[in-house]
Amino acid sequence: MGPPLFTIYLSPVASVTFPFDVRQQQYDYDTQLSHEKSDAIVLGTHSRNRTISSVRNVDVFGSSVSLSDSVKLSGVTFDSNLTFRQHVNLVSQSCFHHIKALRHMRHSLDSQTASLVAHALTTSRLDYADAVLFSSAITVLNVLQRVQNSPAGGVL
Repeated sequence: MGPPLFTIYLSPVASVTFPFDVRQQQYDYDTQLSHEKSDAIVLGTHSRNRTISSVRNVDVFGSSVSLSDSVKLSGVTFDSNLTFRQHVNLVSQSCFHHIKALRHMRHSLDSQTASLVAHALTTSRLDYADAVLFSSAITVLNVLQRVQNSPAGGVL
């Protein structure tokens, strides 16, 4: 579908968001709505989100879509206040799970290979989409620092 047709295809979405002064960007894979599989999220400060806490669903083209406290998009968990605490906790859990699994097979690996595998397992998860964490709270980033420091002591 070329740009002119794509714009026409998305026009109804923009007309839904415009009255609410919501800036939106959407790609063609986002436009097919299934209310069973769709989530919506309101992003804002904690105090701003409290003012709309009574809203639980939004109507999009006749389908009721529930508002969530967090949504996962391309492997990144976004929370309504954009603190990324839940995302960092999930990344941390994933890293520690794989480090623990590596401990079970540590006896089969030499030190250099074990170190390489441990660091590859953690850094691949820590580096994925790390740009979204720019200017996150130091308490959130400290969790990731602990993960980064853990492979050597936990495996070697």
